[in-house]
Amino acid sequence: MLIVLVIAGLIALLASLSLASLSVATNENHSGPTSTVPTSSFTFPPSASAWSAYGGLDAESFDWQSGGIAVNQDGYIGPLSRGDSIRFTNVDFGSVPATEVSAQLWTWVGDGVNAKIDVRLDGPEGKLIGKINVSPEKRREWKNVPVKLVNGPVTGKHTVYLTFVADKPEDFMYLNWIQFHR
Repeated sequence: MLIVLVIAGLIALLASLSLASLSVATNENHSGPTSTVPTSSFTFPPSASAWSAYGGLDAESFDWQSGGIAVNQDGYIGPLSRGDSIRFTNVDFGSVPATEVSAQLWTWVGDGVNAKIDVRLDGPEGKLIGKINVSPEKRREWKNVPVKLVNGPVTGKHTVYLTFVADKPEDFMYLNWIQFHR
């Protein structure tokens, strides 16, 4: 009985040491937002309603994700790395077409690293409508990045997928929101 208790204690100790070292290693790779996260006036739609593409989509309100994306208590997601993906179902672009998308990012991608957010419709490999480039940053702060949509303007209701793409596997950004514009 004493041996079982000693082994259980050692396992608990090793588990706590592993988690502590993981936390330290993660914090050494990037410092994370230290300034206040800019607030948004975006609202969550009732479950049966559509999102307004023009009202903005808070990143933490995704309805599906891949890659184990963390939601921060201040209302942003990340750290994000190559291959992570989120989805917003039932986004209404209306009859007046969207021609631009913007995102609020906090990045720490290094020089020489190519990183971006692919914005696609109706599937993770669906129609590519936007490429939001993530540029190297010397200043650590939130920034708004607007880009013109590619492959024509967008109307109607769609599922929107955001895929985080980089040529290296490290974490490279946080995301606060995206918003489409006419």
